[in-house]
Amino acid sequence: MQIYVKHFNKNISQDTIINLFGRYGTVESVRMISDNNLSAAYVEMPEMSEAEMAISQLNETTNFNYDMQINRARCGPDDRRKHCRLGGRRNTDLIDA
Repeated sequence: MQIYVKHFNKNISQDTIINLFGRYGTVESVRMISDNNLSAAYVEMPEMSEAEMAISQLNETTNFNYDMQINRARCGPDDRRKHCRLGGRRNTDLIDA
């Protein structure tokens, strides 16, 4: 399952995101997206139950001094469908978990 993570400091490394989500299961990949001072990421976890546990445990929690929002991603980091691009920015269309 692909997970969309937003609202964390842009200085957080990919390894930090892997370690955070790795507490709940296998992290297959992480794709970071930076925008000004905040960042977003797509985290791929192959096991649905592990991904759902990570979402339920981490969504709306304070990590790295930011209130992170974590949801199941509707659009992937390379998705170019029109509904995946809002306000000129790609990859911000989500489904609430």
